[in-house]
Amino acid sequence: DGLNILDFVVVLSDLVSEALVAFVGDVPSLAVLRICRIFRLVRFVHILALFRELHLMLTGFLSAMRAMVWASIMLILLITLWSIIAVEVLHPVNLRVAETGIYADCSRCERAFSSVFDANLTFLQQVIAGDSWGKVSLPIIEEAPATAILFFAVLITVNLGLLNLILTVIVDCAHKSREADDLRKIEEKSNEFIAAKRQLQALFSELDLDKSGTLTCDELMEGLRNNPRFCKTMAAMDVSPDDMHVIFSLLDGDGSGS
Repeated sequence: DGLNILDFVVVLSDLVSEALVAFVGDVPSLAVLRICRIFRLVRFVHILALFRELHLMLTGFLSAMRAMVWASIMLILLITLWSIIAVEVLHPVNLRVAETGIYADCSRCERAFSSVFDANLTFLQQVIAGDSWGKVSLPIIEEAPATAILFFAVLITVNLGLLNLILTVIVDCAHKSREADDLRKIEEKSNEFIAAKRQLQALFSELDLDKSGTLTCDELMEGLRNNPRFCKTMAAMDVSPDDMHVIFSLLDGDGSGS
């Protein structure tokens, strides 16, 4: 079992690290080995399969991970594009605003758009996190009203556009995961039906004592007396020997007796 091997590797790594610390002394790099204990939580995933709602949420989250990774990359690229423009357009205006002393209580505001990196952080803070949007934006817009076009363009394309699109894709991935789970359950039931059909065919072959390819009522009754598997199956279906005659008459549609 792969999970048992993982458990063994994690425990062995921890024992080795403890032994080295005891004999060699403090070894900071071995702290990485202790982090491997987290991987033992993988076993918990199998327990979630017992709870349908949790299992669906987990599978939906895992199926959306790929979409979220690509969405994050796209988000960074779009914000970086706006940041390049902001450095050229907003930074000179922001320097003029800073000269007025309005940023006396904000050490970062003066360099909010001084570089692409700083502009990225500013847009992430304002648009994504929704923190202090007006602290830098409003003074810049008041100094140069035309810059409002750039700020609102960033807000619309990132917040109202891309973020909602990302949410739509994530929901779609979760829906597909739900459909895949339903298909998996249908397939499992189909496989169970096929297996049960094969077992029933094998059981009827055992009951067919004369190998005629058909079953008579006497053969069914004989199976109830001498075949443990058939007897157990009928008991699970709450079928008694007295009921067998009625069942056989219903199945014997042509009245041939077999």
